[in-house]
Amino acid sequence: MASFCTANFMKNILFLLYFASVSAFAQSGAGSIGTNNGTSNLRLWVKADAGTNLSGNQLTSWTDLSGSGNTATAITASNRPTRITNTLNGYPIMRFDGVNDYLEAGTTTSMDMTQWSFWVVGKVNNNKNYNYWFGKGNDSGENYEFLTYTDPFFHTPIYFTDGTRSWLNTSTTTAINNYAIWQYDYSTAGRNIYLNGTSVASDAVSKTPQTNNLVMWIGNERSTTGRFLDGDIAELVMFNARQNDVQRIILQNYLSAKYNITLTGQDVYTGDNSTNGNYDHGVAGIGRSSTGNSHTSFSPSASNGLGMTYVSGFDNGDFVMVGHNLNTPNDQQFFDVAGMTGVAKARWRRVWYFDVTNTSTNIVANLSFDMSDGDVPTTVPAIPSNYVLLYRAGQTGTWTEVATATNIAADAINFNNQTLANDGYYTIGTRNHFSSPLPVNITAFWAVPQVAENQVLVNWETVSQGEVHHFDVLRSQDGVQWEMLAQVVGENNKKAYQIIDKNPLQGVSYYKLVLAEAGRQDQSYITSVQMDINVLVYPNPCSEKLIIEGCDTKQTLLTLYNTHGQKIQAQTSIKDDKTLWVDVQTLPAGVYYIDIRNNTLKQSLKRAIVIQ
Repeated sequence: MASFCTANFMKNILFLLYFASVSAFAQSGAGSIGTNNGTSNLRLWVKADAGTNLSGNQLTSWTDLSGSGNTATAITASNRPTRITNTLNGYPIMRFDGVNDYLEAGTTTSMDMTQWSFWVVGKVNNNKNYNYWFGKGNDSGENYEFLTYTDPFFHTPIYFTDGTRSWLNTSTTTAINNYAIWQYDYSTAGRNIYLNGTSVASDAVSKTPQTNNLVMWIGNERSTTGRFLDGDIAELVMFNARQNDVQRIILQNYLSAKYNITLTGQDVYTGDNSTNGNYDHGVAGIGRSSTGNSHTSFSPSASNGLGMTYVSGFDNGDFVMVGHNLNTPNDQQFFDVAGMTGVAKARWRRVWYFDVTNTSTNIVANLSFDMSDGDVPTTVPAIPSNYVLLYRAGQTGTWTEVATATNIAADAINFNNQTLANDGYYTIGTRNHFSSPLPVNITAFWAVPQVAENQVLVNWETVSQGEVHHFDVLRSQDGVQWEMLAQVVGENNKKAYQIIDKNPLQGVSYYKLVLAEAGRQDQSYITSVQMDINVLVYPNPCSEKLIIEGCDTKQTLLTLYNTHGQKIQAQTSIKDDKTLWVDVQTLPAGVYYIDIRNNTLKQSLKRAIVIQ
């Protein structure tokens, strides 16, 4: 059992529990291909929107998100690329100046490769001989290289173990001067270069590349001059094995949606179209290609809170691709819940678009909605029957409750064996956000009566401001009719707030906190105080003994209720004339309400209690 909390943890709020989730899914790499723990053939993954260590806007090091430890570093201050924000569909890029910007990545052997699949999103800003994107080795002795000429075209030389050297060039293309998705594959099956999903160059060379004892460089070729990259890189993904066609299709669609770059071939995700709402973010998928290769799962971390595992129904050419619309702050909301059942309805603000390509048999998959992977502090979910999978065909309208949760694992809510037959919009809802919470922006809201000073301290804590413009604090005698007490402007870096009600209402009164954002008021939290009964109730949350301090134990009646209003039996003991103990060890975890009634004064105090 956890130890007692101190009295200043008296916060009448149930959103206080945090967990670290362990994903049951493996595919957590770029676009849900590979893993990000160093155990797959994903060897390097850097992107301008994550893992950037900066001095001002200058990149000092670029963290390798693959888990392989191949972080890219600027050797001196003069070598640092510049991070330019909000450049490509709202995402930043790294700008290499063509003069002296470059990075060294990994160790002398960790980036050695004899086969590979490379993806890079970027463009050349100034055509010249040579714009060197990345490579490993000295000129004429390279393991692999990727660079452009002034013509412009891509040039990809390899030095082989038999002492020969050859290269594959693309045709001249102005796409080099525009943001594009380039893919470069090599194995004994030959070389292939793709531009925005379409093959633009290939050959059938079948030799083994020679590795070397040199560090890979990004943005410049070693042992040469004049080859610094004058261009931008948004994302670079490198595998030390050739990825199959289904993996290539899924990863290309992830990059296309994220950076708003149109694919010219094998576009299997339409959620990024403006008509569908530009659900561009966290794109991931499962599928089977026309050749029969399959990709069957992705982690909730790949799509920022939603994971998927294939169960049955794949035919060749089938895909289920998902992506979300970002949502900041990403918490629970109480509006736009039409169609839901329940007594205290709410839904997760983040919504995913599902694009289902189904040629024949219905596709069945397990879905997992993971709080900690959803970019929010973890809320511990409870009572699976309160959570529902929600679907609607359009961006607005009534939701349909598709299924009730199968189970809860740590902070993940799972829906097993779901038939995915239709394109549309999915999220999850709770039928009772008090006992079964979803992610929240407000982590605590509570009021503290100060009887001697005849005032009430109203407090709240927030995870992040996000889009919150201001907070409205209202007061009520009956919880029905409200009056404005104060309006507090939200501050980006401020997490804790307090106002003082210097003229509080006597007896029981209520305080409401309303978040106002984007011209609407859609989230509210309520707490209560009693000015003429000065009683402390703690710890809250509680796991062993609930302490009621400051009451007349001879004249006090305690009643405990669950969220359905049913009385709950609990053993009560008297510690002294002013203190009662309530044993809650045997009660199931959840939210309860305690009524503390003084029979002499005919007054009562109600508190919401979280039992762990």
